[in-house]
Amino acid sequence: MTEARLQVIAGGAVPQEPLATGPWQFQTACVDAFVASWRARGFSPVTIDNDIGLLERTLAPWADPRGR
Repeated sequence: MTEARLQVIAGGAVPQEPLATGPWQFQTACVDAFVASWRARGFSPVTIDNDIGLLERTLAPWADPRGR
């Protein structure tokens, strides 16, 4: 059996102000957090680079976060 590894990530209190001021900023923050979570879980940079294309294709139909 292999030993489980944990990685501590710097964090902080939840901010009082909104995390994003608009839909584009919100979408960008979500994608950045998604990529950061993969890095924190130890995914290979090659896997992340390859799957970013999938994420971009998935988001393309909803390119305008305002729904237009």
